[in-house]
Amino acid sequence: MVTGTQTSGVILAQEERARLVRQKAGEFTMQLVKALLQTGYYSADHPVTRSIIEELYGIFRQVVADAPEITYVVVSSVDERSVVVEGLLPEPIEVSKAFRGLMGDHFCLKFHEYFMRNQIASFTIKRSITEEHFHVFAGLWVGWSVRSVEERAAVSDLSDELARRGIFEVTVVKLDEVVGHQRHLVWPVRIALSRLRKDLSRLPLLKNADRETIARLKAQVIGDVVRPITRPEMLRDLVLNADLVSEGLREINRLEVEQAIIGAISPKPLYAASQSMVDFLDSAAKGAQRALLGPRGDEVLDSARRCAAGMLVRLAGMDVSEAKALLEASYARGLIPLEVLPEDIRRHIKAVEMTEKFLAAPQAYIEDFERCSDPRTYLKYLNVFALILPELMSRRLTDHVAGVFLILSSHMEREPFPGCRRFIADAMPVMERAGLLDDLLRSVTTVAKEHREGLEVGISLFGAAAVPGIILMLSSNDDMSTRRSAFSMLHRIGAPAIPL
Repeated sequence: MVTGTQTSGVILAQEERARLVRQKAGEFTMQLVKALLQTGYYSADHPVTRSIIEELYGIFRQVVADAPEITYVVVSSVDERSVVVEGLLPEPIEVSKAFRGLMGDHFCLKFHEYFMRNQIASFTIKRSITEEHFHVFAGLWVGWSVRSVEERAAVSDLSDELARRGIFEVTVVKLDEVVGHQRHLVWPVRIALSRLRKDLSRLPLLKNADRETIARLKAQVIGDVVRPITRPEMLRDLVLNADLVSEGLREINRLEVEQAIIGAISPKPLYAASQSMVDFLDSAAKGAQRALLGPRGDEVLDSARRCAAGMLVRLAGMDVSEAKALLEASYARGLIPLEVLPEDIRRHIKAVEMTEKFLAAPQAYIEDFERCSDPRTYLKYLNVFALILPELMSRRLTDHVAGVFLILSSHMEREPFPGCRRFIADAMPVMERAGLLDDLLRSVTTVAKEHREGLEVGISLFGAAAVPGIILMLSSNDDMSTRRSAFSMLHRIGAPAIPL
């Protein structure tokens, strides 16, 4: 069991880690700006500049020690405080707020100015970059800062220059490359989609790469962008707008992008994003979400249903306990087929369906079972009860449960056909594994004592398996009525209870 002290310790450790991440990110950003300012005095290959780049690389390795990349994003072209760092923490780090004490307003202004002068919307440096490639990137980075407007227009952009040098671990997205202008998407989603498009469009530039390598790199490119993202609405909108990534590209189609994005999301974020997608479909069905749907309404809804199914199918194959209710509700809505669901969810769905049939005529059902003398039919009844009794307990319909156990007890005493006792004995462990014994032990003391007999009989049928729970009931309860129930059950169980 996790205590409050342990929880507080975890939170403090997370806060301390976040503080250290911000500190290192601030140091790295400061060093980047220093490198830019030094170019006013020294060339990119001057020893002073090279020394700064050496130090910059060392800090970079520390910054991305636990992150796949670091990304700088401009969120406003007019506000010089509007550069943020993404990829290091779940939420973006605002450069002006987080690093002002370290950098000062002047450095923040210079950093923003560099982005605007070079028309850069974002740039990303991946952890996988080698030291050699980092030095080439940094040299180009500082060199680009002193080019005149005419020089920048006369040569290709920084991203293409990096690609020509064989450096694919840095992605630069220009402002005019940002997609989604006609859609109601938040800026981080548009930047992420633009990064995906930019990186995927550069794959043909790789020389001597076979189809298998290209396929692996596609998944890697998409995974590198998607994995750091944990915000459910952002993940949802990435999948819904995959066409903005694939449009006009020969290297990949929309369905491949959708599948690769879904395949890159981690289990917990996938659950939250799946819930967000299902909620989106629900609200769209009620006439909401017009802004996101826009003139592409039918196309977006088709995409949302397809992506929801893909997300839910992948989620069903993961061990995410919180997702059970969502998966079951999604099956009921027809979003996913029964066969893809985990065994315990399929069992519960079947239990609910069988319980509804039972509750349509419970008395007739029980009476028919009481009179049953055909072994095959009796076994079918036992299989049904193994399913529905836990469900009846969860609905607090204890009278029906008690009625079934009273019949089972009478059949143990007087078999309606030879071998019936063995059938019942074999069924009890199945019911125990379904959690029925625990439910009965929790409930037997909460019902009125005049209605307890059937539940006490049911608990007694579990034999030795029930004894520890009954002993615990005795040791932790001073109520005389409860203690009498416990002794009554131990007496019914008989020999297995004697050692205890």
